Amino acid sequence: MNNTETLTTKWHTLIFTDLDGSLLDHFNYEVEPAEQLLNSLEAQDIPVIFTTSKTFDEVLALRTQLGNHHPFIVENGAAIYLPKNYFPENHSSEFSESSHPDYLKVSLSEDRAYWLKLLQGKKPHYINQFRHFYEMGSSGIARATGLSEEQAVLANRREYSEPILWMGDKNKKIQFINEMRQSGANIEEGGRFLHLIGHCNKGKALTFLLDIFQQQQVKPILSIALGDGKNDVPMLAAAEEAILIRSPVHPFPDIPNQTHILKTDHHGPRGWVEGITKILKLFSIDF
Repeated sequence: MNNTETLTTKWHTLIFTDLDGSLLDHFNYEVEPAEQLLNSLEAQDIPVIFTTSKTFDEVLALRTQLGNHHPFIVENGAAIYLPKNYFPENHSSEFSESSHPDYLKVSLSEDRAYWLKLLQGKKPHYINQFRHFYEMGSSGIARATGLSEEQAVLANRREYSEPILWMGDKNKKIQFINEMRQSGANIEEGGRFLHLIGHCNKGKALTFLLDIFQQQQVKPILSIALGDGKNDVPMLAAAEEAILIRSPVHPFPDIPNQTHILKTDHHGPRGWVEGITKILKLFSIDF
């Protein structure tokens, strides 16, 4: 793509973003430094698509707070939600009805109950090595994450995955991950938790949704992805442009087969603004 081309037409540019540690501060979940830029992107019809380990209910609350009305990806790529009538064409063949009357969805993983049953069978072999959201409850989740009790309730309303707080040593963790994968599960490593899900990830979900957007647009789409953790790597690898947000708690992850990588100096929402600003200026995109 010619870097001097101005891309202002709707759907030309799509931004897929991780939330915790990227758009939201790792420690206090603050988004304020990025709000002005989010408003500018919305005014320029540049969709910001939340692509996160968070649940449907968590994302719904954040979208309301930030005035975001675009599709979104939850639970590390386990499901994609599409607001009804978002596209002019009907995509009922790809999406199905969800439990919420205003959204359609695509499920890319087995449900949570499936993974809880598998996890229960492993627990006797890993005594005192880990805890997971279902057994921690909202109070335990709040203590482990810094979320409020109300936010923790939303975080525990999972449909397709189970976050695991690892408390054992590194070798045991590696053994556990390998055993879960041999049992047909997938483990995605986030900033705080291991996420037990099916054979899906943020990259597969991005690719699926990008194809839906491309069906609406004759011209090529520039896909930009932002993230800070290992669970963001498939998304960052799948996008045309990858922005690695600096983390205050862990090093940058490696992104194989991705040559267009920008690493920020700042972390959290300040890094988010830094990265988006640099990329949009590079491509001469109005914002």
